[in-house]
Amino acid sequence: MPAVERPVATGGPMRKGRKHLWRGGHDPEQVKRALTVKLTADPPELPPGQKVEFTLEFTNSGAGHKLPTGDPDRFFTVDFEIVDQNGIVLEDQSHTMGRWILWQPVILEVWDNRLKPLQSRNFRFKYRMPQLGGMEGPLTLRTLVTYHIQTDAQNQMLRDKWGLTGNDPYSFPVFEREIPLTGPFPEVVQGEYRVDHDALVAAYQPGCHENDQQG
Repeated sequence: MPAVERPVATGGPMRKGRKHLWRGGHDPEQVKRALTVKLTADPPELPPGQKVEFTLEFTNSGAGHKLPTGDPDRFFTVDFEIVDQNGIVLEDQSHTMGRWILWQPVILEVWDNRLKPLQSRNFRFKYRMPQLGGMEGPLTLRTLVTYHIQTDAQNQMLRDKWGLTGNDPYSFPVFEREIPLTGPFPEVVQGEYRVDHDALVAAYQPGCHENDQQG
């Protein structure tokens, strides 16, 4: 809540206060503040001809509720891509995290793999590095985490059936990196803990780290 100085009522004296912006899932920076992402490789030396396991650790580090939350249509996607020097995708893998609801004939929660406060989940992607002098040339790992307020089909339904006319974005990236696979792989971290760690761990025990997600 940013500080402001303004009259409480029209014509009143100037007073110091706070502006309540009601930021939430429609604000990219607010969503980024709720999560911590760490990207690593094992082994980080990326030895030619051997399989390397890339791990994206996704932690709900800044929200006092599940991620994502609000409308059950909201979800995250985690995407890995290996691209060659010409930008051609050689291999890719995608994961989804959210809540799935069956609305008809009865309302039923089919699946929920959202993260509780301070829970983490590892998304893993394995790729065999080419031999030295391989035809692929220099490779790059692209990693993208996207927050979706709704799907393309849902947005189109709102336009066709209910006359939605706004063009506000309904998905946006919250983490994206392109890392050349030409040397030791650097550990990448985005975010930090922003909640009362001890209190939330006590509230959500047992276990704050969930099973890995692999392709």
